[in-house]
Amino acid sequence: MTPLEQILLQTGFAEVYPRTLVERFPRIAEQIVQGWGRPVLDDYLADLLIMDKHDREGFPPEVAAELMKLSHAHETYLGKMREEGAWDAEPEENGEHRIDFSPRGGGQAAHDAIREGNLGSLILSLEQNSQHLEFRDEHGWTPLVQAAFSGRLDAAGTLLERGANIHAGDRDGYQPVHWAALQGQTAVLLLLLDYGANPNARSNKGVTPLMLAASRGQENAIMLLMQSGASVEALSSEGWCALHKAAANGQTSTVVRLLNYGADPLQPTADGKLALNLVPEENVRLLTLLDEACWRREQELQALQTPAGGITPAPAPGNWH
Repeated sequence: MTPLEQILLQTGFAEVYPRTLVERFPRIAEQIVQGWGRPVLDDYLADLLIMDKHDREGFPPEVAAELMKLSHAHETYLGKMREEGAWDAEPEENGEHRIDFSPRGGGQAAHDAIREGNLGSLILSLEQNSQHLEFRDEHGWTPLVQAAFSGRLDAAGTLLERGANIHAGDRDGYQPVHWAALQGQTAVLLLLLDYGANPNARSNKGVTPLMLAASRGQENAIMLLMQSGASVEALSSEGWCALHKAAANGQTSTVVRLLNYGADPLQPTADGKLALNLVPEENVRLLTLLDEACWRREQELQALQTPAGGITPAPAPGNWH
């Protein structure tokens, strides 16, 4: 499978693969691969389709038709990328809408391509050297970590199909699943989980993806993780659970969701603090909610431990601060 065929298959445009163009004009196909996902490619394709230049004989009809279909597919893809905010800035053009093939620092090219949303450059980088698949940047990130953080679903799929290590963490032990959860990149998170990512993966300090998602209020990510077997009771090396993270960051709706999943409001951190004690003082609603949750949980525990008729009332709500 050629790099261009891989790109079109990965992005949902396999039906416009320009077989004749690839066979008869391989250099043009390479430039299309290099520019895929960048606005300059639209200009390049438009330039190719202009047949009235004195130095151009024109393409055979079948190649021109392939270019037309390819141009339309790329416009559609680029429009989708703009809606998703997949790229922020377009690299400068090189000459008359020609695309720059200059190398960009070995394995670093894979990371750059992912940041730019340039699937073509990523595939070229991996084709040139398979070791780029696990190349670590200055943060200790692999390309898959970069794709998870950035929400680049196409890039993540390409990397996983080529055998990227789904469990490879950065310097702090955060794996791709951690970063996808933190950023709320649910499409990438679902893909990672489908490929076997551990929903209870631990960082060097015992932090799980659920804790990170809870700290940001990423509730769709939380649902995916819980459906995949994430533990709401897991504790970091500092004794923090997902509920502690959500409470400390004032994530009221996330706290409600975690309580519904069975999080224990009476679970203390390593230094003895409850989730209630971590809530920002100005968040009165969340303080009240956790206060009542502590009261209910204490009643449940007393009902389990005290013989019938001998229950000692738990401290009333408002006395847990």
